[in-house]
Amino acid sequence: HYPLRRQRQMCIRDRVIAANDAVEEIVMMGLRLTQGIEKKRLNSLMGPEFTKAAVNLTEGGFLQDSGPILRTTRRGRLMLNAVLRELLTA
Repeated sequence: HYPLRRQRQMCIRDRVIAANDAVEEIVMMGLRLTQGIEKKRLNSLMGPEFTKAAVNLTEGGFLQDSGPILRTTRRGRLMLNAVLRELLTA
């Protein structure tokens, strides 16, 4: 038998997730990584309200607009949960 932790990981990998959950995962993982996420992809996934929230977070120093890429700043990484909450509830 597998330990409980391993069983849970296997169940998560095998689970089919809803489209909305998939979008959240893409945003969360993309902004956790230093290379960021493509703005074009974000706009197509999230729509105009997300864009407005991203602009506000960029102006506040939490996100960095690097041409085609949006990434968190040092300050944004320190406050990542709040940044994600702001973006995902937009």
